Amino acid sequence: MTPEILRRYGNPNEWSDIDLVVVSDRFDQPYTRNDVQQLWRMAARVDSRIEPIAAGVKEFEEDDARAILEVARWEGEKVYLEEGSGG
Repeated sequence: MTPEILRRYGNPNEWSDIDLVVVSDRFDQPYTRNDVQQLWRMAARVDSRIEPIAAGVKEFEEDDARAILEVARWEGEKVYLEEGSGG
């Protein structure tokens, strides 16, 4: 799974979690619990405070049903993957 866009947002401090919206076309189609668990495993290897939120590309660009995506679109900071780091 290679995310196309990652967005983080909020006002972090040393005790806060890190909400990370993982945008991938993989999530535009039906996906499994294993797909989401893979995100959590990858996040845990980096920082246990990361809380990944799966979103499809189309969903992220067009959907207004999930408030967390709306906040990420307007307030989030785009995070780029390093070359070769896609899972």
